[in-house]
Amino acid sequence: MGQTYAEAGDHERAYEFYHRSIKISSVSGDRTLLSETLDNITELAEKDGKYREALAYYRRYTSLKDSLSGEETTKNIDRLRIEFESERKEQENKALIERQSAQEKLLTRNRTIIALCILFIVVLLFMYHRIKRANKTLADTNIKVTVQRDEIEEKNRSLEDAIKQIKTLSGLLPICANCKKIRSDDGYWEDVEGYISKHSDAMFSHGICPDCMNKLYPDYIDKINEKKHGERRT
Repeated sequence: MGQTYAEAGDHERAYEFYHRSIKISSVSGDRTLLSETLDNITELAEKDGKYREALAYYRRYTSLKDSLSGEETTKNIDRLRIEFESERKEQENKALIERQSAQEKLLTRNRTIIALCILFIVVLLFMYHRIKRANKTLADTNIKVTVQRDEIEEKNRSLEDAIKQIKTLSGLLPICANCKKIRSDDGYWEDVEGYISKHSDAMFSHGICPDCMNKLYPDYIDKINEKKHGERRT
């Protein structure tokens, strides 16, 4: 209002509102309003030629302005400090989040590595037991094969012996038509008993056939026959 009256040329009413504004701002503590009022009343007093009053108002204005400037500077410093602290805390929180994320990634990677190691160990143990079982089966098979081979070799030897005997006693045997000796592969004449004993496992027991008995011992045969006829009559 004081500024309005001052522009309208009613300086008395302007001074009245300026003084009222100074009181109100002093009581309320509104230093910004007080600074503006002192600046306006200084300008008005200078226009009216009231230089002493204008100087007094100007000194109050500059003192208040310096005080407000200091307060503004302090406020700016406090604001900057708050912004700096907020930014610093934001950076710390960001760094903390990044560290936590890196730790979680490292933990996840370590867990993955541990799981892979455990899986690898399980596979190794499984393969070890499989190989051990396969080796045992192979050893048992080798033992069976060895036994079967020994049996086959024994049978082969027996078969070879049998084949040798069969070959020895088979085929045409040259025998004397009179004395019945047999000619060997070396060209020697051997008794039948010796030849067969040498070329086989046969053994001989001696006896006399009925024809040879009649030829060699006729008297003995007659006595035996008479004895048999006498027994039949009785």
